[in-house]
Amino acid sequence: MERSDDAVTPPPEVQAYYARFPEESRLGFGSSRLEFERTKEILTRVLPPPPARVVDVGGAAGAYSIWLAEQGYEVHLVDASPRLVEEARGRSATSARPIASLSVADARRLPQQDGSAAAVLVMGPLYHLPSEADRVASLREGFRVLARGGIAVAAAISRYASALDGLARKLSLDSRFVKSCGRPAPERHRQRGLLYDRVLSSAG
Repeated sequence: MERSDDAVTPPPEVQAYYARFPEESRLGFGSSRLEFERTKEILTRVLPPPPARVVDVGGAAGAYSIWLAEQGYEVHLVDASPRLVEEARGRSATSARPIASLSVADARRLPQQDGSAAAVLVMGPLYHLPSEADRVASLREGFRVLARGGIAVAAAISRYASALDGLARKLSLDSRFVKSCGRPAPERHRQRGLLYDRVLSSAG
């Protein structure tokens, strides 16, 4: 059966962030290019052969969905950002092998039917859900739509990523960052007001 629940919505700061952040071009620049190529290599190794049905949860503007569709997969993209889904729709329309379906939905309430996918990708939602209960809910949804014997691929961020990223970007010289490191996660979020910090500092 299909699932829908209007009461389940992404955190508003996540929506606001992706309404303005150019996620559609991120994987084409800097270190993100390595992320893209490495992820494609891993997916090539672990996914069942095409034309298997793949649900790309948090698929954003369709970078992986379009690539998989071009490999012959039946790909269904789901993302919480209406802007990014429309971007993916436009890109898919010009592809020789378009994405099979595109949906605006929350990772905790997927529109796909039970056991309908040979593979489910959850490569973005987990680090946008600070609550452990919400992360578990998104994984349960992924497994709900996964067929018996299917493959689930998930990506997460270490709880230490905020400190490591801050050191790499020399934020340790910023007194606001140093002070935030000693606060509980919710207070850090309010003090810095940055989605990126919320994502990293709350990752489980």
